[in-house]
Amino acid sequence: MSNLPKNAQDYIPYLKDQGIPNLAGAHKVGVSFQVHQVEMPADGIVVFATHGMSDMADTSYAVFVHNHTTESKQGKVALADRKTTQITIVGPATSEVLDILIVGQLKGQTA
Repeated sequence: MSNLPKNAQDYIPYLKDQGIPNLAGAHKVGVSFQVHQVEMPADGIVVFATHGMSDMADTSYAVFVHNHTTESKQGKVALADRKTTQITIVGPATSEVLDILIVGQLKGQTA
């Protein structure tokens, strides 16, 4: 194993073409992540397809929400509010800017 730094784009032409120098790895097959920035909707519901995100294979995924507008009002998504097509966030006020990170198996992804 080499200790020399390498960029994935040097080995995978598609990555170079798309301007993606490196990839993120998962500990097992069937784990992906998706990230999106949204304004907190009034009802707290974020539908994945509406924001260009993929649906999830099941409801066993992790959700991390960071509130950029009000640090003391971080978002939370209860287990019961994790659907395959959407999440419901509680905590932030309407229109606050949130980063959402979802980690799990995407719909159609091989496990």
